[in-house]
Amino acid sequence: TKSHIPYVQNTSGVGDFVQPGLAVFLTTYDPNAEIFTANNTWEWLGRASGSYTFPADILVSAHFENRSGIPFARTVSATGGTTIPSIAVRVEPIGARRTTNVNILDFRAEKAIRLGAQRLSLRLNFYNMLNVSTVIPENSAYAVWRTPQRIIDGRLFKISGQFDF
Repeated sequence: TKSHIPYVQNTSGVGDFVQPGLAVFLTTYDPNAEIFTANNTWEWLGRASGSYTFPADILVSAHFENRSGIPFARTVSATGGTTIPSIAVRVEPIGARRTTNVNILDFRAEKAIRLGAQRLSLRLNFYNMLNVSTVIPENSAYAVWRTPQRIIDGRLFKISGQFDF
């Protein structure tokens, strides 16, 4: 997906309708309103999945997802003015940096047991099988440069069942 958002953003943070960089904002006419505001970035998402049923009603499936990192730009916080006491100034174009791409691999194993016309399915799901610990997203302010805000959950296992009648 190609983003092309050339609009001036509201840099004061007051009156925003949605997240900065994703829609039209109110103009504040401050010095930062036209500095590196255009968002001309690419994002991608790729998925592949497949399953195979072995004899004795044993199903094994896998799902892989590759997602692009989130585009961002460094900012510097300036303080001390009288008209504008503090302001976050973007010091490079949006998309000059990206968070790390996210690669997730999930597996499922399922055993079906037929009980006449009914069916009982026992499942074992493995989420984040590669146990990636990708940071999503990171801070872009210079004072806390690239400190993690959130890390993808570690490997998870889930046991479940389903009864069809």
